[in-house]
Amino acid sequence: MAIESKFKDKSARVVLVDSSGSVRQLLSEVTKSLGFANTQAVATIADAHSILETESADWLIVPVSADQELNGLHTVRMMINFAQINHVRVSLLVEEKESWVLSKAFEFGLLSYHSKPFTKDSLKKGLEELMALMEQNDWDSTRTSAEYLRRHLAATNQPADLLTLEKNLQNIYPGNSKLLIDLASALHLSGATDSAKSTLRQVEFMDPSVAPLVKAKRTALFGAGATDEPSAAAGENVLSLGAVVIIDNDDSVRSAVKTIFSELGGPQIQDFADGEAALDWMQANGEPSLIVTEWKVPKVTGPLLLQRVRALGYTNVPVLVLSALIKPMDMPIIREMGVANMVEKPMERVTFLKAVIWTIQQDRMPTETQTIENKVRAFLAAKKLSDAEELLVRFLADDGVGAGRKSVMRAEHAFAKENYEAAKDFAIEAIKTSGESLFALNVLGKSLMILRQFEPALKCFQKAQGVSPMNLERLVTIAETQAETGDTAAAEASINRAKDIDPDSSTVQDGQVKVAMASGNPDAAKAILGKMESMNNIIGYLNNKAIAHAKCGFGKEGIEIYEKTLESIPDDKRDILAIVNYNMALAKIRNGDLAGAMPDLDAVIAYPESRVHKKAVSLKDRLSPAVDKGMTFSLREADQAPPPAAAAEVVGDVVVKTADATTLIHAMLEIAPGDQCCYLVFQSTAPMESELTNAMAAPPKFQVRKAIERGETFLGGAGKATG
Repeated sequence: MAIESKFKDKSARVVLVDSSGSVRQLLSEVTKSLGFANTQAVATIADAHSILETESADWLIVPVSADQELNGLHTVRMMINFAQINHVRVSLLVEEKESWVLSKAFEFGLLSYHSKPFTKDSLKKGLEELMALMEQNDWDSTRTSAEYLRRHLAATNQPADLLTLEKNLQNIYPGNSKLLIDLASALHLSGATDSAKSTLRQVEFMDPSVAPLVKAKRTALFGAGATDEPSAAAGENVLSLGAVVIIDNDDSVRSAVKTIFSELGGPQIQDFADGEAALDWMQANGEPSLIVTEWKVPKVTGPLLLQRVRALGYTNVPVLVLSALIKPMDMPIIREMGVANMVEKPMERVTFLKAVIWTIQQDRMPTETQTIENKVRAFLAAKKLSDAEELLVRFLADDGVGAGRKSVMRAEHAFAKENYEAAKDFAIEAIKTSGESLFALNVLGKSLMILRQFEPALKCFQKAQGVSPMNLERLVTIAETQAETGDTAAAEASINRAKDIDPDSSTVQDGQVKVAMASGNPDAAKAILGKMESMNNIIGYLNNKAIAHAKCGFGKEGIEIYEKTLESIPDDKRDILAIVNYNMALAKIRNGDLAGAMPDLDAVIAYPESRVHKKAVSLKDRLSPAVDKGMTFSLREADQAPPPAAAAEVVGDVVVKTADATTLIHAMLEIAPGDQCCYLVFQSTAPMESELTNAMAAPPKFQVRKAIERGETFLGGAGKATG
């Protein structure tokens, strides 16, 4: 259960801290009067931390106690440092002389603060206000926390930090009218009067229903007689958009859409009359924030355009289709390509604007079932497993989602984690439960193919292709499967059908290589590879295929894939040849053929310029004694192969995209902006005074005890364990 829902239904377990028994009693009475029946009061912060080590808690209300060795700032910080407790929310009881801790506490993820000392009435009023704010913000702890932080920054005259907070909130909650009005206030406070006026105009443009609120804010900021017109035309980028790509051969539609994004403050709006020009721009400039496209556009039309965008590796960009030309036969490929939204022409500005805002909001923080499903698939395709799993938990917990759809998502997740037997079983269960959906047939076919059950895999792919005949990737997979079964004529026919659909697609080109290799025609594969601008995708695919075979017990077949790959790579691509040779050596070692790996390592060593040269030398030096003496040998983590190119890495078993240290750390902690109140949303620019440095010194240790890992909790003074 999400922490927000525990606040909503008052099931959150509350731990209250104060050294005074009478204050603890008061805290307990007030929280229980608010509906929180499961509360426990303790005398020290150390006691509260001990509770967290042994049992479950959801909300801590603790004093700052800044002069103590263990203080409230330590408590707040703990929640982001330890994954087991980063769901816990903390409220601080703050004396007037302790307000200097608040900026840093919010930076660490504080939920709220409440003045101390207090009476029963003032405490109840303060906590009732917290609950009211939570309800107003749909029980979202980040927006609620921002309300308290906003007050603190305004009271302490920190306009720069306030403005940064409001802008960062726009990244998480794009198009939120209330937050945009708060942004206008922050802009005005920082002296950006024109931007404040423009932002208020943009709010009215996006959401006419809040016009009374905007009018009141405009009067409060600029006075009753102030002009509504900013002196500068440019407004804030209220949806926090990067590049927006608009594709439509109707000049008037393109102009109207471009005007809307200009009024939203879009910093980079690119419009194109045909799909080919749009693709060229995207390939040169990277993945945009949003694509708005007509379905029937010249040169590269809707279904092909979507597939080429995804083939570029742009799995995250939401696509909004604006068209009156979509037919029922188009819907399968639209679903398979994960189109985020569709708006019918003729375009009504209000309808289109709502669709844009909804699309961006769902992309940033998905709540709708179909959007979550699309995002999970995008994350799985990009190998972002932790991101996918976080959304998958929400998807599987939704009682409104049918058992068949859940089984399909479990199958796709298992496939991404290279658990192909489980993927097959989940896909079969989905088909039994809900019939032969496209996604169930896809993942079942791919699983069966890796398990080398080619005939049933082919039936799955062909049935799916009958439903969605424009899917190029599946069509070339059909061709590859046919080639694996020895039906070269059928494979060529399938490739020719793919060429008829989109002869210039890189997916079709890759498919030709796969079919040539599976058919035992390395010369044809070499000729095609020699004409490619980049071989990274196909080499990465073949490496992953070989690894997958090995993991499924087909080590010999995996090595054969490497051998066919080596025969097909043009002779002048020596660095790629060296990497494939090196990976084949690793595969032979894993398969127990230590002596057979030696010639492959020698082939790498013979090319000193290779990026795997040093690794090959080191590995051979360690391997040779094992071969000579007939000893066993184990590979090390450092033996994995480096990337063949900077854009993507073929590292041992998987193809991954590069990531900086900060991204990796956040992925490990599994906390993203908006997950833990204002953590990663706000960072104080105030200098670290000595008293703050001292208060943060000697952070506490935290050790989850075995009891909590077993799911036990402890009730009563005797500490009786209950399941």
